[in-house]
Amino acid sequence: MFIKSEIKDGLYAGFPVLIGYFPIAVTFGLLAKSVNISLIESFCFSAFVFAGASQFVGLNMFHAGIGAGEITLTVFLLNFRHFLMSAALASKSYFNRLLIPVISFGVTDETFAVASMKKG
Repeated sequence: MFIKSEIKDGLYAGFPVLIGYFPIAVTFGLLAKSVNISLIESFCFSAFVFAGASQFVGLNMFHAGIGAGEITLTVFLLNFRHFLMSAALASKSYFNRLLIPVISFGVTDETFAVASMKKG
């Protein structure tokens, strides 16, 4: 019963995130196709780079012919805010301390907003 309640709460909290991600995902896919990036490359990019802004910056830099090192450094600097967001969430009492590194990997602006509003 408790698990069903948590799943329901998670779906309710995650719905606004879905609404925010869907148009970004479609736009990224269309832009990736327009610069001749394969479906597999687009999938890998999305699987490893969760921040939408970084995906678009990386895609633009890739299309401009900029090297992988420069793209990686730029994306890292752009995503540095996620370290700060992860540190803020780590202080929340409702997170299992052993799962914090895993949870931190998936922090985005949207998930941070949802998680930071939860009491605890």
